[in-house]
Formats: sequence, structure tokens, C-alpha cells
Amino acid sequence: MKNTFSIFFILLLALSITACTTAGDPLFQEKDVPVLPEIVEGQAIDYATQIQPIFNAKCTQCHGASGGLDLTSYAGLMAGGASGDSVTICDGVGSYIYTKVTGDPPSMPLAGDPLTEAELEALQLWIDEGANEVPTENSCTEGE
Repeated sequence: MKNTFSIFFILLLALSITACTTAGDPLFQEKDVPVLPEIVEGQAIDYATQIQPIFNAKCTQCHGASGGLDLTSYAGLMAGGASGDSVTICDGVGSYIYTKVTGDPPSMPLAGDPLTEAELEALQLWIDEGANEVPTENSCTEGE
């Protein structure tokens, strides 16, 4: 009986210590993953509600005011970074930022989960539509 109590006490103590050491550790906390509005065919992608939340959740920890590219705002994104333009308007797949978040494995983000298929689709479509700050009619044509 004494051994059973000792084992129980040790397990309880180990669980308590583990709970205390992981409670404040960001590696053990769930991240706030944005729920992106559904992509609706014929409706323009909205930078503020469908693109910036992706950057906020997965990129701005490193690409705030550092990392060679500022992804905290539309202006920062469109200004480009140390590697040049991040967006090639009307060419989602060819845009530098898109090439960085795709691939096998993607080279960005360096830490954390890669962009989901839905996030990649939203980013590509937004750039293909003209990478507008506010939703507008597609400013890209087939000939461009």
C-alpha cells in the first residue's frame, strides 16, 4: 500500500510540475488561427479580411519591422523587401511571396505551420486579381 501511495504521489507531482512549466510556454499554447471568409466565385478577395489575417497569423512574428520585409500592412507588403518586389501584380504563382510559401517543403514560414491550401488559394487569387488593397473588380485581363 505504501508503494502504491508513493507511486501515485510521484505521478501527481510530475503532472503538476509539467502543467506549471508548460502553462506559460507559447510552444504549448494553441495559436489563434484566423477563420478566413469563404472564397466566393465572382467576388473579389478582400485584403483586410482574407490576406492580412494570414500574414498576422503566420508571418508578422518575423516580418514585422524586420526580416527584410514588413508584412504588417498593405503598404509594407507592396513596398517589397531586401529581395525586391514581393508581389508581381496579376501573377500570383510567379510572385516572390507566393514562391516562398509554396514548394516541397515551403521555405516560409521558417517556424510554425505552413499556409493551408485555402490560405494559398486566397493569396494566389488576390494577386491574380490585381493585388488591390480594397476589393475591386479584377484589374487583370487574360492578355496580361
